[in-house]
Amino acid sequence: MKKGFLAIIPLIIVIILLVLPFIVFAEKQIITVSSDSMSPTLMLGDTLVVQSIAIENVKDGEIIVFDNHDTGILAHRVFEIFEMNGKIGIDTKGDHNEESDLWSIYDEDLIGIVVDVNPSISIFLQLSVQIMLVVIMAGSGIIFARQFVDKSSLEVKQLVCIKCGHKWHPRIINGKIKYPETCANKKCRSPHWNKTPNS
Repeated sequence: MKKGFLAIIPLIIVIILLVLPFIVFAEKQIITVSSDSMSPTLMLGDTLVVQSIAIENVKDGEIIVFDNHDTGILAHRVFEIFEMNGKIGIDTKGDHNEESDLWSIYDEDLIGIVVDVNPSISIFLQLSVQIMLVVIMAGSGIIFARQFVDKSSLEVKQLVCIKCGHKWHPRIINGKIKYPETCANKKCRSPHWNKTPNS
């Protein structure tokens, strides 16, 4: 397998990891709980998976996410479903609150229904994944650059092993060309790469 292809493998892994969440959470949104109005059901920092849903399919007792256009996006439990002038409305209430909310939710306010609740540790896991992706991308970039950079542009003469015929460019360390003691071919490693044993 060529080294160039090996250098591309980490990049392929990164692309898969970046695209995977969009596939897994297709038609879903991820939000984080930022208040304690639904405790102990939903705790501050919990991550919610929200599925889009038509308002006529919402049921009593379910937790919905909506925009009340005043305090912003909230996740509260369905307290009552009603119909007025042919339009479905929903009254909500936070589990931690004694009274129901002062507003009603209509189709244009509804974002979706909560279908999964992850513990707050998932935030740290997500951060770990992001850091891992950055590290993989950085490492892949370095490997890719080392494999495909035109070393001839460095004006370094290509070396050729007279024993096995392997060709390579020497490393440049601190601006100086470092000539190897043995052939760069792992299967050769001849100490006489640049001269015959009898010379």
